[in-house]
Amino acid sequence: MPTEYYERTRQHPRIHPIERNAVSQTSDFRFSRLLLKQLAAATVFTLCIYGAAQSNISFLNHCADAFGRAIRYETDFVKIKDQILDFLPNPFLPANPPEVPAETSLPPQ
Repeated sequence: MPTEYYERTRQHPRIHPIERNAVSQTSDFRFSRLLLKQLAAATVFTLCIYGAAQSNISFLNHCADAFGRAIRYETDFVKIKDQILDFLPNPFLPANPPEVPAETSLPPQ
């Protein structure tokens, strides 16, 4: 289903409508763009906090220390790890586990 967009280019400096296929952007493409943006934002934020911690300005040092304490004491890393492991497939288990018939199971020892 074509969608009408308005675009300005070098060849056409005036705004004019352009039809594009709205289905062309798949959800995987949007997810990868979102993931890339989030990684870039996290990297910039981490560098800012690291710069504040390494600076000679006491106010920035105190802000970085407070942020570190908040992360250390207020974040449940075990729960985050469990949620990530539930989301990701287990690489050590086969995708289709073999079925074991009941009569071939080992007797109790």
